Amino acid sequence: MRIDTKSSEFPRELVVLVHGSVTGGQETWQEQRSLSQEYAVVIPDRQGYGVGASEHADDPKADAATIGGLLGQGAHLVGYSMGGLVAMLAAAGRPEAVKSLVLVEPVAFDLVRGRADVEGFIAGYERLHASSPDAEGFLREFLVFAGNDPVEVAQIPDPMPDGLHNGAVALYTGAAPWDVPTPVDELAAATFPIVVVSGGHSAMFDAICDVLAERVGAERVVIPGAGHAVQYTGQPFNALLKSTWESAASHSEA
Repeated sequence: MRIDTKSSEFPRELVVLVHGSVTGGQETWQEQRSLSQEYAVVIPDRQGYGVGASEHADDPKADAATIGGLLGQGAHLVGYSMGGLVAMLAAAGRPEAVKSLVLVEPVAFDLVRGRADVEGFIAGYERLHASSPDAEGFLREFLVFAGNDPVEVAQIPDPMPDGLHNGAVALYTGAAPWDVPTPVDELAAATFPIVVVSGGHSAMFDAICDVLAERVGAERVVIPGAGHAVQYTGQPFNALLKSTWESAASHSEA
């Protein structure tokens, strides 16, 4: 797991940002790098991601153990999509080391099983997985299935660049998120603040975020403008992060 920091000096507050599937930390969190001017921003690459990484299946539990080790004596934790699931597992494993937890459309599908749109998404994903001849073919089909522009998907080089190829392999060979239980009880018992954010673009993801927030007692926020990748809104999302971190710090000092 590669770790990148852009700050030569570590300020008071440590922040760990956990990326999702397909793309690594640097691309996922490009709009948050400016936060390193005020915080110690750590952007790890999960197993199988990043420059020089070897092929590796997505393994949220193994990644969570590694992320937990990065929290040190206390850090603000942020997770996106599959990285949201990883962040929740890490927080459940080391709650004493978490100052706050922000989750961006985490893939907590197990909490909303039975909804027609959720079951349709899972069935469609599994059909694609079963019919795709290889990881790169699966990723191309999945990107279109998930709502990306087919014309843009068709422009992805064949074969894919190493980083994207590894992301395809991780997704194709790794654990499906609905097979990894969300640690709801552990998070509900935690004392750190939790914020669950969606982009307001998908009834399915809004439902996941609504149910998760209710189950764990989290603040619920919608930031439109970037679809599933809310962090790409830049300033609005960064403002939420800073407000959450400052509030958590004030609470701990009170």
